[in-house]
Amino acid sequence: MKNLIGDEWKDSSNSLKIDVINPFDNEVIDTIPNSTVDDVISVVSSCKESMEEWKNIPIYKKCQIMTKFIQLLIDNKEDIIKSLVLESGKTYRESSHEFNLLIEDLDQVINSAKVLSNVTPLPGTNRFNTTSIQISKREPLGIVGVLLSHNMNLCLFATKIVSPLIMGNVVIVKPSKKTPLTISNLVYLLTQAGVVRGAIELIHGDGKVIGQALSMHPDINLISFTGSTANGIRVASAASKNVTKMLLDLSGNNSFIVCTDADIDLAVNEAIIGRLYHAGQVSNANKVFYVNTNVKDEFVQKLVAKCKSLNIGNPLNKDTDCGCLINEKRAERVQKQIEDLVNEGAIIEYGGRRDGSFVEPTILTNISPTMSITTNLDILGPVIPIIEYTNLDSVVEVVNQSVYGSGASIFTNNSSLMFKISELLEVGTIVFNGSTINDIHLNNIEKWKYSGLGKEGIISSLEECTKVKNIILDKILE
Repeated sequence: MKNLIGDEWKDSSNSLKIDVINPFDNEVIDTIPNSTVDDVISVVSSCKESMEEWKNIPIYKKCQIMTKFIQLLIDNKEDIIKSLVLESGKTYRESSHEFNLLIEDLDQVINSAKVLSNVTPLPGTNRFNTTSIQISKREPLGIVGVLLSHNMNLCLFATKIVSPLIMGNVVIVKPSKKTPLTISNLVYLLTQAGVVRGAIELIHGDGKVIGQALSMHPDINLISFTGSTANGIRVASAASKNVTKMLLDLSGNNSFIVCTDADIDLAVNEAIIGRLYHAGQVSNANKVFYVNTNVKDEFVQKLVAKCKSLNIGNPLNKDTDCGCLINEKRAERVQKQIEDLVNEGAIIEYGGRRDGSFVEPTILTNISPTMSITTNLDILGPVIPIIEYTNLDSVVEVVNQSVYGSGASIFTNNSSLMFKISELLEVGTIVFNGSTINDIHLNNIEKWKYSGLGKEGIISSLEECTKVKNIILDKILE
């Protein structure tokens, strides 16, 4: 796999390579260029040359290009799914699901872009414009740098890459060095669909080098980063030197609250979906579970039974429920985090074992609200820590003490309780009787605290990559 600069697929200027490893068997499946700062300068320069041409293509033609892109994706569906499975360890079933979500999201992005155009407030809508006409038009920001993490890249492709493109921006994509192949294939299909030379570019390499260089480049107009909060802060520090606009999609520690009147079977099923998807390596997964004392034993018993029934193994097998983590180093870190919680007093009800890059789904009880898991610990693995509670107000207090504010799930059949809790929780998205794992597909997502900066979602992704120009025809109706 190579960099895409202009219309040329190139190696890095230093000719060095990075191996792409299959986390299931540790086999090298491809290589990517280990690019340099000089390569970043080249890719930005190439983008600048294409800005006016791509900007001036009417939006209806851009939508036609993206519709052709969808068809190319469908034509190459099996190859894309297999590529994602091999490089990420995500199961075939999960990868297929993510592919289908990408198609749905692209369709929504195209339809939304068609209507998100110029807005002209009617004369007389306020006391200042009774005889004037104001035209508010959206224009592209310019060059958008997209720094991706290793997880959920198909889901993010529509909003992180296609949205800025369709609104007239040129885009430089920097995939994770762990999972660069599927993104590279999708970028290639964009060029085949008709995206003009230089409007979509691709650069590989180490995140600390390439991410830093892109973030601090004065010609980048928007930096869109997905990854850990620690790395996001570094990106923000670099981008702030040029007052570059930023979208930061960062770490999370979403809570999962089970009330005494909850449907326990539903809660157990959603816990499996919301925590074990992609082996727990999703920032907006539910990661801390608060269960009322009256239903805690039933919840744990049914959750253990459900975990025992899961098929853990080769991600390419269509009947596999749980795949592996992105690499053995991540698995070792998760195992260490489990051991640390046990040393703090947690009890392993199920799981806890590691085999290479696999970590068993692990259920922990006897978790205290004072443990690090409730405040700033983000476990990117299949771990379900359960805190037993009697007072819901105390749960809200513990949830709000977290440095993260991405989202929360609440399971109850009491509608008034639902809205009462939603007013008290300091998070951006609250899901009732469901997991937070799919909040990425909502139309307006804002992550609070250290979980992010800017808005995500279908409509918001289109708005965030544009700037508004107001044209006022003063007193034209007099």
